[in-house]
Amino acid sequence: MSTGGYQWDFTVVFRNAHALLQGLGVTLTITFYAIIIGTTLGAVVAYAKGSRSQLLRGLANAFTDAFRAIPVLVMMIWLFYSFPSFTSFLEFISPIRLDAQMVSVIALAIYLAAQLADILRTGLDSIPTGQYDVGRSLGMTAGQIVRYIQVPQVVMLTLPAVLGQYASTLLLSSLASVIAVGELLHQAQNIITNQYHALEVYTAVALLYLAVAWPITYFAKRLSRRSSKTVQAQEDLDEIEVVVPSRSPSFRLDADSLGFTDKSGNVLVEDISFDLNPGEVLGIFGPSGAGKSTLIRILAGLIVPSQGRCSWRDHAGLVSQPPRFGYVPQGLFLWPHLTATENVALALEAVDKMTRAEAHQSTNHWLDQLGLAHRRDAKPDTLSGGEAQRVAIARALAANPEVFLLDEITSSLDPELITQVIGMLSAIVKSGATVIIVSHNYSSVYPLIDKALFIDAGHQLDFGEKETVFSGRVPRIQSLLSRHAQWEPMPPLVTSND
Repeated sequence: MSTGGYQWDFTVVFRNAHALLQGLGVTLTITFYAIIIGTTLGAVVAYAKGSRSQLLRGLANAFTDAFRAIPVLVMMIWLFYSFPSFTSFLEFISPIRLDAQMVSVIALAIYLAAQLADILRTGLDSIPTGQYDVGRSLGMTAGQIVRYIQVPQVVMLTLPAVLGQYASTLLLSSLASVIAVGELLHQAQNIITNQYHALEVYTAVALLYLAVAWPITYFAKRLSRRSSKTVQAQEDLDEIEVVVPSRSPSFRLDADSLGFTDKSGNVLVEDISFDLNPGEVLGIFGPSGAGKSTLIRILAGLIVPSQGRCSWRDHAGLVSQPPRFGYVPQGLFLWPHLTATENVALALEAVDKMTRAEAHQSTNHWLDQLGLAHRRDAKPDTLSGGEAQRVAIARALAANPEVFLLDEITSSLDPELITQVIGMLSAIVKSGATVIIVSHNYSSVYPLIDKALFIDAGHQLDFGEKETVFSGRVPRIQSLLSRHAQWEPMPPLVTSND
């Protein structure tokens, strides 16, 4: 075949197909090992970039900055020629011989690790810490949180970008031909040197690279499109009646001068003292930013107070390990990679060591009670606000906790949904459980609580029986209540002249 004076002859490709396929095999082998080593090293560096150790963070950042800037070809040539000279200079006989193929794997792996470290670190940083808090409150170990919560989400969030880097690594493997590795491009060059017909051979090489790399990039694009599509469900306003088994709580809480200062030196809470008897319900109130969520995280053992002490005592009055909590944080923090059923069942399997069948039986019991039988297989991003709220409550109920810690679980809900949630809270309170509720919704929560704690700007305003605290004996509390649309302004305090 002749085109523009050039005599095309694809028979040269068929005659040398074995050599080309052999080269492709070497290319895939180099890429495979580079991906395995590079991904492992990249994950280690990604974790180091978020380490509390300044030294580790510095080394990890230096690694990524350096090896993202150095071309792969330069690394290959440097390693290939410098390693023997380096060992000779040190008069050291290396037990490892860095042949050209191994050099290619190492150079590609280092380059890939530097690229992946930042991608994976971005994925890690995008997971809200509240998701880890929920896992810890349910009794999950650090290893279980990494295995069941962190790694699956990082994979889900970064897989399209990671696959793109894998495809790039495959294509960059062609640089190994410079140090005479018998990969695909090197074999093609040998064929051209001996038999000419460069266009036919390079066309075949291009098609082989396309056949291997295109499925990876196509899959990455499909994943990226699919992850961006979510379908929100309509709010379900059906009447719900929850039956919570009666319990005999035995833990007393004594909070003595609690305080917490963050890493930046900001005092979030200071000198908070109160007590709670087994089976009592405490409402924690105050304006936004008062430190209520910080306080409830201290009570749950999720953060260690900078000052003071939080003691949980058993029925004999002895200081005990914190009880098991049913924690519902303000942001809910459902695990987005799991279905509603899996969100509730995870701790039952990982912590309580239930079989999958037992965990799902318990899970279905609570989801059914909360009107979510038809949403068992739904992912969190397809749930309505009310449904997500109920899944979070089901997760807390299924853990059979000794203490419930509920942080603003009526916030951002429509009035009808607030009524639903308050009904669920009433069932929990009537069961005899010890409950601590953080809320702005004074009027709805007031009938449920026994004691009230008001804080403002991290400081305690008042604590005691609810009638006393809500009487407005503290002017600042009176002011807060008077601004609440659903709370009648407190009358002025009457002081005696006696």
